[in-house]
Amino acid sequence: MSNDDTDGEFEPSADAMVHEFDDETTLEEAENEADEDAEELHDLTKVCIHHSFFKEWFDLLFAEVTFVLVFQKILRNVTCLFGTVISKLSV
Repeated sequence: MSNDDTDGEFEPSADAMVHEFDDETTLEEAENEADEDAEELHDLTKVCIHHSFFKEWFDLLFAEVTFVLVFQKILRNVTCLFGTVISKLSV
């Protein structure tokens, strides 16, 4: 091998240039897919946050309704008890 062969510029073959172009295209597609995945993840995170908020709100509402129903039942029992006591006292 002579010095002229090693000192010359590298000229890629047509096949190498096609593959290099494909690699660049693949990298751009991968970057675009990564951006799309990030956007989708962001959207899903927002949905999960909203779902979590509404679930917490519903759980609190359910707890309050349950409390009200139990309180109403207690009031009915107390009213019935007082009614019984008053009727016994008036006899």
